[in-house]
Amino acid sequence: MQLTADMGRLREEIAASHEARRAFVEKIAPETREMLARFRQAHAEMAIGLKAKLLAIREDLAGAHRAFFGPDLGFEKKSKRVGWAR
Repeated sequence: MQLTADMGRLREEIAASHEARRAFVEKIAPETREMLARFRQAHAEMAIGLKAKLLAIREDLAGAHRAFFGPDLGFEKKSKRVGWAR
């Protein structure tokens, strides 16, 4: 009989812990959704800022290239492979 009583208590503890876990998840779900929305917004803002910085760097490098090699007159197109022209 001791085993039957122990198994019954174990079943009750499992059911109680399941209910407690369900209530906890239900409680934190709205907070989690809000946090994820803030993360997505922050990520989008960082991506916009990073894109602007990268475009500025690209323009700066292009200006340095023009200053060093002169303006590109478009007479020949270079392949990405070094030493080959199309």
